[in-house]
Amino acid sequence: MNTLAKIACGIADDLITRAASVMIKENKTLLLAPREMPFSAIALENMLKLSRLGVIIAPPVAAYYAETKTIDEMENFFIGKWFDLVNIEHNLYKRWSSE
Repeated sequence: MNTLAKIACGIADDLITRAASVMIKENKTLLLAPREMPFSAIALENMLKLSRLGVIIAPPVAAYYAETKTIDEMENFFIGKWFDLVNIEHNLYKRWSSE
């Protein structure tokens, strides 16, 4: 949450926050995956601020419809979802189908 707060406030004091600052400045795709839980009101405000700037906020949330059976499958699901959000092709998980 410290890094997310720095990014939300425009503090670029290390490589990660500087890279995020440049991505926002240049309107590039930036995906953040906050993993602390539960989220505080301050963290939610920072995420909202970043989302309004076009940053993708995608915490690693287990989806029970994915029917993962192992930690590796769950990890592949998270990574696959993030890849989907930044338009990287993959075959890390089976996509949901209503059929």
